[in-house]
Amino acid sequence: MNNNPNLSDLGYRFLDEYQLWSSDETASFEYSDGDGTENKIFDIIRDSDDVSLFSDQLRVQCVDWPTRYHLSPTRANLLRPLSHQLKGRILEIGSGCGAITRFLGENGGDVTAIEGSFRRAKITAARTRDLQNVTVIHDDFNNLNMDGNFDVVTLIGVLEYAGLFLKSADPVGDLLKSARRMLHPDGLLIVAIENQLGLKYLAGANEDHLNEPMVGVHDLYTKPGIETFGRADLQSRLQSAGFEKMELALPFPDYKFPSSIIRSETGALATTFNKAALAAEATPRDSQISSADVCFSLERAWGVVDRNNLTADLSNSFLFVVSPTSDTKIFADDSLAWHFSTERQPKYCKSVFFKADANGTVLIENGLINPAAEAKFSDLPFEHTLRSEHYQTGETLGVSFVKIVQKKGWTAKEISDLLRCYYAVLIDQQSLIHESQKIDLSLKVPGYLLDTVPQNIILYGEQSTAIDQEWSAKNPISLAYLMFRALTTMFRMVVSIAPPAEMRWLNQVALYQDVFSLLDFDFNEAQYLECAQLEADFMTFASGLRTVPIPYEVWKQHRYPNFLDRADAIHQPYFDTIPQLEELAGTYIRQIKWLEGENANWKMRFEKSDSNLQQLQDSFDVVNSELATSISNLRQLEGDLDVLQRHHDQAQTELKSIKQSRAWRTLQFLLWKNR
Repeated sequence: MNNNPNLSDLGYRFLDEYQLWSSDETASFEYSDGDGTENKIFDIIRDSDDVSLFSDQLRVQCVDWPTRYHLSPTRANLLRPLSHQLKGRILEIGSGCGAITRFLGENGGDVTAIEGSFRRAKITAARTRDLQNVTVIHDDFNNLNMDGNFDVVTLIGVLEYAGLFLKSADPVGDLLKSARRMLHPDGLLIVAIENQLGLKYLAGANEDHLNEPMVGVHDLYTKPGIETFGRADLQSRLQSAGFEKMELALPFPDYKFPSSIIRSETGALATTFNKAALAAEATPRDSQISSADVCFSLERAWGVVDRNNLTADLSNSFLFVVSPTSDTKIFADDSLAWHFSTERQPKYCKSVFFKADANGTVLIENGLINPAAEAKFSDLPFEHTLRSEHYQTGETLGVSFVKIVQKKGWTAKEISDLLRCYYAVLIDQQSLIHESQKIDLSLKVPGYLLDTVPQNIILYGEQSTAIDQEWSAKNPISLAYLMFRALTTMFRMVVSIAPPAEMRWLNQVALYQDVFSLLDFDFNEAQYLECAQLEADFMTFASGLRTVPIPYEVWKQHRYPNFLDRADAIHQPYFDTIPQLEELAGTYIRQIKWLEGENANWKMRFEKSDSNLQQLQDSFDVVNSELATSISNLRQLEGDLDVLQRHHDQAQTELKSIKQSRAWRTLQFLLWKNR
């Protein structure tokens, strides 16, 4: 760790306990992978004796996404094509947990790594504690007041966060301009970032930062905040920030764990170079996507994308290398692409450099990344030999397999037919005349055929060429094992497969048994255990990590990832509501049953009321009849009464007349007198 006294003049103090520089005025930094995760990373690095890029102690700790992201040597593949440029003064903005810092330090540059998170700065310092050419500063980049003479400035996975940490109208532009001010006039700025329009995001994969599909594609970023950009947009922003020289390389499957780096402009150099093949090969290595994430085959789509000159626009990530000076040299003129195999034990990690000569012929340069490393498990019956080879055009037998399983309704027979072709190639490779039409998988073949898997075989009519032959077995191996290995490795070439003609073939053991049966071979548990053990031994030799076979009971339960998984993932939220709906339905059913009971009760009441009403109606009819009779009688009485009234009135008249007569008065007088 470089204890640079000049930093004291800039207001920093050196913290001996953590071996880093810090400013007392550093603002809080709210970015983290979580306390538990980052504390775990710190403990792993602190407790490891070897913290180098290819440390075995760190490799065995790569057990999940966070540990792999912060500890895997594959992270450094991003900068390997520029390793010759990374020897001067380097400023790394946002060092994270030091994965890239470690590479820059081991590569020999004079590295200043600045990190806003104190815990992450501690982790970076711990990861580079044995490198005197690395200085770690804990501070906000906005506060950094250093001279502008850096040969290289890096923004790797940082530019997209500018809106979170820079309070300005144009945070992205301001960050790029600040980085430019730190550069020597012919220095390099390295920007690595996800592509807003990356093919995997168009296929439905979650946006890398917000973990939701289509956020970037639909431009739903909340501003100010995290955001990514398409190629033309980002290129325009770089130009506006004052960068005149610009080179674009494309990391596959993305910039975080690239296995291949392809220069975007290669067509004029070599028309036979197949960029799409490297892109397709890298796709299944992307641990951030699965069959539940994508709605089409990325492996097949890259060929169409490349034929239409859209690879740069749809690459999942960008590696922009730019300079303020237009004549700054960046990549070699003849460079086409780089491929790195670093998921191995250090001794066998390799680089492949593709370049074009003056005639446009593609040349290959193979090399070991760690030639001085000590080989592990050398007692196992395998060998590794890095051979020189010529670039071969054409389609591999492995691509033919991908075509089969990406078509709806594929069959076990189609795969067995492809393996028959593979069998013929193997027989041809060992120069044997095999007259029998019957395939004999018990046949032993030379161990040098171990790496002659379908994806390493290019067919030309009746001829075939084996490429990339690194691995061999010291002893003869059975054709059954090679068939098993071929089928296993071919399925690793795809993220997702189409539904087959018979859905049971999505089950691994069912497919293997049917395919091998069509090859006149009984693939049973004993055969599996024999093949799996040999493959595990080989993986132990290649990776340097002890590997054990998958138990047969576990292996036979495996279901191949397929296009239907995407539909399941889309519908899963609806499936998740089913228990709630069932509970709600149960409540409704109970209410309905109660209402049915109430309905029956009311029905009985209605029927009783109806009966009572009928009785009342009958009574009413009787009463009504009697009332009618009474009315009739009453009317008759009224008639009689009228007659009587007339008689009464007549009698009254007559009586009055009598009372007014002289005779009546005389009678009344006589009655009075005689009283």
